[in-house]
Amino acid sequence: MRLMHTVAAIATLALIAGCATQPQVRTLVDDSVDFTEYRTFDFVERAGTDPSDYTSTLTRHLRDAAARELESRGYLRAEDPDLLVNFHLHTRHETRVTERPSTRLYYGYHRNWFGMWGAYPLERDIVEREAHTLHVDLVDASTRQLVWEGIATGALTRNLRDEPGRHADQAISQIFRAYPWDAPRR
Repeated sequence: MRLMHTVAAIATLALIAGCATQPQVRTLVDDSVDFTEYRTFDFVERAGTDPSDYTSTLTRHLRDAAARELESRGYLRAEDPDLLVNFHLHTRHETRVTERPSTRLYYGYHRNWFGMWGAYPLERDIVEREAHTLHVDLVDASTRQLVWEGIATGALTRNLRDEPGRHADQAISQIFRAYPWDAPRR
């Protein structure tokens, strides 16, 4: 019985750890667009991940990964493309404050006895963190309209910012799993 509880605890921890590294991915799709019309792609001249007039290491890794994903779906890279690809990486600072009943006693008596409920003291927990979000935009090159956007948020996107060479393939792969179209074969 003890062994079963140990195995169950280890399995639960492994599941939680596995979920923590997977980003949350969501998409926005222009439903009025016929994606079977698109056959070629290229990248915008200056990606949203480039703060200056040069191509950053992050952008280079993202482009390589996105090109592999699109080419594996039958799209061809072209100088006059149907789709333009762009990237944005946003960092947002979040602060969460929660209050909970205190379990600490002060000389045998509740400290701050008249808390929010009047019966027990409250303690505040303040958690600060950064939330990282990677956006991959597919833009119709002729109309300059966004037709599909994949958005990933989570630990993987934080790792992408810190070590783009190791994590670009994973982040882009996770996002493109939500892209259901292949280029039509001729």
